[in-house]
Amino acid sequence: MPTPAIEEWRPPWAPHVLGQIERAVFDPETGSREPQRWTVLCEKCGGTFRGECLSGQPRTHVSRFARQHLHADPFDPFDPGAASSSR
Repeated sequence: MPTPAIEEWRPPWAPHVLGQIERAVFDPETGSREPQRWTVLCEKCGGTFRGECLSGQPRTHVSRFARQHLHADPFDPFDPGAASSSR
């Protein structure tokens, strides 16, 4: 079986997180989805995580990893990654 193509995706709100996701492959006999493998890398701290997804939503896993790797101090007004307190 040939190696599936890899799609690279970054959450728009966390451009330092890179997700590499295998394209979806379906079993020709049953039509069921094969597991999609994905790897996530945080370019700020070097953290990585790998997994498989059967749901067809591997970007959700990449986004969850990115939430844990925001690297922002929400109480520091000078941190560009922090949420703004002025409204």
